[in-house]
Amino acid sequence: RLVLEIKRDADAEIVLNQLYQFSPLQDTFSIILLALVDGKPRTLSFKQLLEEFVRHRLSVIRRRTQFLLNRARDRKHTVEGLLLAHANIDEVIRVIRTSATQAEAKTRLMAIECPAPLMRRALGERGYADFQQERGARENYQLTAVQADAILRMTLGQLVNLEQEKLGKEYEQLLDEIAEYQRILSDDKNILAMIREDLLEVKRKHADTRRTEISGEEIGTIDLGDLITEENMVVTISNQGYIKRTAASTYRAQRRGGKGLKGAKTEEEDPIRHLFAASTHDYLLFFTNRGKVYWQKVYDLPQLSRESRGRAIVNLLNLGEGESIADCRAVRDFTADHYLMMATR
Repeated sequence: RLVLEIKRDADAEIVLNQLYQFSPLQDTFSIILLALVDGKPRTLSFKQLLEEFVRHRLSVIRRRTQFLLNRARDRKHTVEGLLLAHANIDEVIRVIRTSATQAEAKTRLMAIECPAPLMRRALGERGYADFQQERGARENYQLTAVQADAILRMTLGQLVNLEQEKLGKEYEQLLDEIAEYQRILSDDKNILAMIREDLLEVKRKHADTRRTEISGEEIGTIDLGDLITEENMVVTISNQGYIKRTAASTYRAQRRGGKGLKGAKTEEEDPIRHLFAASTHDYLLFFTNRGKVYWQKVYDLPQLSRESRGRAIVNLLNLGEGESIADCRAVRDFTADHYLMMATR
């Protein structure tokens, strides 16, 4: 909620209209649905834009899932080698200790044969079935170069302290992840379901009740005069340059012998110099002693009470030093068949 406190003599309607005109309180903007389609810029309809968004998300999720699948497969391959090393840990440690160089150790590790029953116990039934599908059914299996490198990067202490239960849990988790990634990539409908769930999650996190209104109407330029009710005003200007407007309705008609109403609070040295009636939509022409003329709408003048002295006119007009108002006239429109005649002393 936004609260603006205005001066006592300010017109709230004018302030509100000026906020609409000069601030983002009410705004209009245009959009161009320009997007890169297959590397080329194209202007799209709203439906085409949504279709391109979905197509882009399909591509992103497919590539992301493929990346995660490849990473899980690489880690699964490494864990299989560690499980094989754990199942035959004595032979692995003996080969590493008796090898003169790391290259020799790698070659000898890759030559170690692990019987199929030992691999079955190390990987479990589910893991062994997947392993056989990748490597084929054999009586003995050997470490690959990647698996041998992973073992050689570990210290002997790390090899000895390998926990089969921990490796087994990680291996089962990798099998689950690989199965899920393969399921996602098997059909675009699965990816579309992920896109929908992602959008619903964004909605759950950030959605709230709309606070603004979307309108297709053309706002155009706001004219304050069209938003202000036309009303008769009494305008007064004092000798020292204080100006105000007061609604004519505040003055009542009186009969003969009536006491009358106080029209302004003045001092003896600052009497009223100009007093006239005008509409809120009239223009006021201020003629100065320098031969200049300024204009102001009546509704822009401060509306004050009958007893108020008014506001200094220098706060409304950009008067120069020593410049003062010589005369003031109210006009409704600037038409070609009306003239102002001025004469100097």
